Amino acid sequence: MFITAGFMKTAKMALATISILSLTLMAEERSPLKLVETIPLPDLREGDFDHFAIDLEGHRLFLTAEENGKVLVFDTNTNKLIHVIADLKAPHAALYRADSQKLFVVDGDDSAVKVYNGNTYELTWQVKTEIDADSMAYDPETHYMYVVNGGREAHIPFSFISVIDTNNAKKVRRHKNKLQLGGSNRS
Repeated sequence: MFITAGFMKTAKMALATISILSLTLMAEERSPLKLVETIPLPDLREGDFDHFAIDLEGHRLFLTAEENGKVLVFDTNTNKLIHVIADLKAPHAALYRADSQKLFVVDGDDSAVKVYNGNTYELTWQVKTEIDADSMAYDPETHYMYVVNGGREAHIPFSFISVIDTNNAKKVRRHKNKLQLGGSNRS
C-alpha cells in the first residue's frame, strides 16, 4: 500500500482539527467564568458601563452608566436593581467607603466628584475638579482619591491629578502633568 503526499496532508489536517476541537472542549469544561444569570437594565441606552464600586457588607454593586447619566445600584444577593441615582451628567469612576457610608462618583461632564449618602442616595457634597474628570485611584491609608482630569478631551496639552480628601469631601491639591500630544511624554 502506497501512502501519497495528499493522503498524508489530509491525515495531518484531520488530526490537527481533532486536537483543536478536543482542546476547545476541555477549555470550555474548565472555564473559570460561567454565565449564571442575565439582569435586565430597563430604560438604558447603549453606552459605557465600565466602572463599578462594591459595598461588600451591604451586598450592593454600583454601576456607572456613563451615556445614561445614572448610577445603578444592585443587590448582590438577589441580583436585582434596587435604586437608580439619576442626577449625573457622565458618571465615570466610583468608590464606596463602607466606613463612612459614602458613595463618591466622578462626574466627567460636570467636572466634579459627587458624594452621596450611602443609605439614602442623596447628594450631600460636590467637589469641583478641572474639566473632564474621568478615572481615579484611591489610597485607603490616607483616604485620598486621586482623580485624573483635563488633557486631550479638555483640549489642553496637560492633565491634572486632583487630590480629594474623602474624609472631608474637599480638594486638597492638584498636580499638573505635562503631556505631549502625538508624541512621548518626557519630563
